[in-house]
Parts: sequence; structure tokens; C-alpha cells
Amino acid sequence: NKAVEALDKSIAKDTLNPAGYYLYAMLHIDTAFARYDVDSAYLFTNRAIAQFPLVVESKDLQSLKELSVDSANLQTLKDRVDSLKFLEIKELHTINDYNWFVETHNDAKEIPGAIKLRNHIAFEQAEGTNTWQSYKQFMTEYPLAEDFNEAETRYKKLIWEERTADG
Repeated sequence: NKAVEALDKSIAKDTLNPAGYYLYAMLHIDTAFARYDVDSAYLFTNRAIAQFPLVVESKDLQSLKELSVDSANLQTLKDRVDSLKFLEIKELHTINDYNWFVETHNDAKEIPGAIKLRNHIAFEQAEGTNTWQSYKQFMTEYPLAEDFNEAETRYKKLIWEERTADG
């Protein structure tokens, strides 16, 4: 509680405060923190990253250095926040949630994994319906999916079966 109060005062006193936002982000991804929230950590991290280049005075830069707030540590924190959010998204495991992650965390290292999982869910949905229309829709929406060739094979087979059903 004292740390949060000190950070609140620090940020209220000086809105250009990448160290305050960095520390707030660190707090929000600490599982012992009562207000654990990866989304808040993401916002604080991005604010710290945006503000860091605006700090130009040598005494302020020295203060940031003492707190280990530099571009490398900010990027490391952002990568950690992205990873934690990806774990949350994987638990939800829906196309919409993966799409949200890809759009919001658009430079995260987990983007290829999110796209792969999203595409596979879409393939499973097409497979569940198992119509040539569902496979066609999948192929149209996800042309780079790993399951594209399998969807195309099934699409062609179902089209052939439907068109030759009368002998």
C-alpha cells in the first residue's frame, strides 16, 4: 500500500515519470499484488516507453539509471507483459481473443503462435460443420493457415461428392 501511495504521489507530482510507470507496471504483474492486472501493466509499460525518450536532463537520466529504467529493461518488461497476456488469451482460446491479442500486442513475440492457434480453431470449426461451404470460408479467411491444404482437400472432396451424388 505504501508503494502504491508513493507511486501515486510521484506520478501526480510529475506527469513525465517513466520510472513511476515502469514501477507501476512491475507491481501489476506481481502475483502478490492485490490488484494484479496484466492489461494495466501493459498500459503503464507503454506509457513508460513513450515517456523515456522525453527525459533529457542528465540528473533525471542518472535517476532512471539507478532504478534500472532504460530502453532495454523497458523492452524486457514489455516482452514479459506480452507473454503474460498471451498466457491469459490461451486460456480463453477463442478466435476473437486471439484476434484482439494480434491487434493490440501487434509487436509481441507470441504473434505467430496466436495466429497459428486462431487459425486452428477456425479449421476445427469448419471441420465440425464439415461442409464444402465451411471449408471454403476457412480458406478465404485464413489463406496462410497450416491447415489450408487439408481444408482444400476436404473442400474438393465434398464438392465432388455433392455434384456427383445423383450418379
